[in-house]
Amino acid sequence: MNKALQILVSSFIKNTGRKPNNLEMILLKQKLMNQAIDERKVVSMIDRSPVNPNKPIMGGKNIEETEDQIRQRFIKRNKEGIESLKKKMEDPENKADGGRIGYKKGSIDLARRGFLKAAAGVGAGIGALKMGALKLFGKEGAKQVTKNIIKTDAIPGKPEWFDALVTKVINEGTDVTKKFATQEREIVHKLDIDKFEDVIVYRNTDTGEIRVSYSSPTNVGEESVDLVYKKPLPDEGDPRPSAEFYAVETEPRVVNPDGDMEFDGENLVNSVDELMSDTNRLKIIAKGDNKPTLKEFVQSKNKKNAVKRLNENPVEQAEYLETKYGPAPDKEPDFASGGIARLLGE
Repeated sequence: MNKALQILVSSFIKNTGRKPNNLEMILLKQKLMNQAIDERKVVSMIDRSPVNPNKPIMGGKNIEETEDQIRQRFIKRNKEGIESLKKKMEDPENKADGGRIGYKKGSIDLARRGFLKAAAGVGAGIGALKMGALKLFGKEGAKQVTKNIIKTDAIPGKPEWFDALVTKVINEGTDVTKKFATQEREIVHKLDIDKFEDVIVYRNTDTGEIRVSYSSPTNVGEESVDLVYKKPLPDEGDPRPSAEFYAVETEPRVVNPDGDMEFDGENLVNSVDELMSDTNRLKIIAKGDNKPTLKEFVQSKNKKNAVKRLNENPVEQAEYLETKYGPAPDKEPDFASGGIARLLGE
C-alpha cells in the first residue's frame, strides 16, 4: 500500500471508527487515481481552470481560435510530421529491414515491430510444423502409415494369434533382411521384446513360407523356438495343396557312450501346446495384452519351472529322453561270442 492510499485509509478509519470494506477500499483507490489525474492536468495560474496545451495559450489561458487558425494549426502539424518522416527515411540507421522505417528503443512502435517479428517467427514455425505434418501424413508419411496385414490359412495346430504376431513384428520391428536373410527372396524383420528376448520373422516371398523364431533364456536349452507355416505351391498333381504348420524346439541328446548330453536335438510338434518351452509371451505381444489371465500365468509358470529343471539337471534330461523314446538297453549285444556268431556256426 502506497503512502497516499495509507493517508486516505487512515482518514476513513478516523471518520468512521472502522476499516473500509472491499467496496469502500475500491472507491478509495479510485479517488486516489482521480487525484493523480487532476495533478497531471495543465491549469491556469490565475484561476486554476484547465488549459489545453495543444491549443494557443496567452496569459495562462487558452485563447479562442478562428476556423482559419485551427485549419492552419493542423496543416502545420501535418507538415512537421511529413518532414520528420522524410528524415527517418533518409537516415540508414533508422531504416528497418525491407525498407521500412526503424524505431528507437523504448518507443511504442519498436515494441509493435518486435511483436511483428515474433509473430513472423511463429508463422515460420507453424509453416515448418505444417511441412512436418505433410511429411508425416502426406505422400512421404504414407509409407510409414501403411501397414502389412498378414493372413494365413486356418489349419490345425497353428495358434489363432499367429497372424497377428507376424503382422506386429513386420510393422513394428526392424527390417534386418541384409543381416539375417538365408536365401533369395526372403524378407526378415526383428522385434526386440527386451534385452534378453526377441522375435524374428522370416518370409519367403516366392513360396509364402513364414518362420517365426522366438529367442528366450527360458526356452529349452536356452535356444530359439521356431513356429513354421508352409503352403506348397500348386502343381499338376495337387492344384490346391493344403498348408501345414509345425513348431520345433531343441531337446537334449546323448552324444557319447559316457552318457554326456547336449541340447542339439529337435523336438518337432504339430502345436505350440505340445512344446516344452512357454510361448505365452508371444500370445501377449500379438494381442497387445498387458497382463496374462490367471490361467495363462499358472500355465506359463509351470512350463518355465519344468524347462529350468530340464536345462540344469542331467537326471531330468535322461528322464525326458526315456519318457519320449523309451528306456535304453542295458548293454549292447555281444556279437563276438554267442548271439549271431553262434547262430552262424562260427
